[in-house]
Amino acid sequence: MKKDLTLNKNIIYTNFNPYWIAGFIDAEGCFRVNVYPNNEKILGVSISFTFHISQKETKILETIKEFFNMGQIVWDSREKKIKKYHLTSLDNCLNLIKFLDLYSLQTSKALDFEDFKKSLLFWSNKNNHTLEGVATLKDLIKNMNNNRNLTERYNYLNSKFNDKLNPHWIVGFIDGEGCFYCYIQKDTKSPIIQLSLEISQSTHDWLILEKLRQELNCGRLKITTEMKNNLNDVSRLIIMNNSDLTDKIIPFFEKYSLLSKKRLDYEDFKLLWQNKKEKKHLTDTGLNQMKLIKTNMNFGREPGKKVFG
Repeated sequence: MKKDLTLNKNIIYTNFNPYWIAGFIDAEGCFRVNVYPNNEKILGVSISFTFHISQKETKILETIKEFFNMGQIVWDSREKKIKKYHLTSLDNCLNLIKFLDLYSLQTSKALDFEDFKKSLLFWSNKNNHTLEGVATLKDLIKNMNNNRNLTERYNYLNSKFNDKLNPHWIVGFIDGEGCFYCYIQKDTKSPIIQLSLEISQSTHDWLILEKLRQELNCGRLKITTEMKNNLNDVSRLIIMNNSDLTDKIIPFFEKYSLLSKKRLDYEDFKLLWQNKKEKKHLTDTGLNQMKLIKTNMNFGREPGKKVFG
């Protein structure tokens, strides 16, 4: 665990591992620079720099806010019960830049971060607050997010492919993009129980899934499209082999704990794995108990509720 780190007098980090934060930002974070017309402004535009993480789980956002000692948690969608942790002030965004310069992003989101960083540093110099400066700023951000060439994203990841992934980054990324599943089918002879961990990512970043596969030394890739050129395509790393779960995945998460509510799904997943190992699913009582555990995982879980254990 990293020792407490202070970048300046206004930002104090707790013992929350910073690599986990970087992994979670890679999974769930978003950098935006908006330039839009505003005739009431001298330059005829309004400019905003924002970073946000949207989640239904408020507690993890509160933990991140406490970690950074800055920012706000506000509604992103009341209808969908989604809140977001966001930074909107230049000073707070500059502090985030200092943090991510130390604990680097590993997906192609790093390219959006670099554009965010360049544009923020450029605009924080008031000498650039001119019509020419606005034009330069627009050029700096023109390829961010959905506007970025997908081949550029792939090439970036390919160039970084041999970089090692910190295990705390892996956990943070899985906290954002992973899901624990249990498939139960009752046939005429005996129930079929299939457990799996699946980690999803936009297909243009499928190389990060391949890196994870190599780091965890297990699983198989399911790439959605051969061309990998659609921003909406999602690919997955699927880990479902019994020996992989027993020898690699369970020991990994026992050493490096999940920190979001996904930890509860993992605990139930581990209990299902143990019940299967002990062949409890071969009795009606054991099978019904396993079905109940499965029913209350993921979207079926009541907030803060853990079924067993």
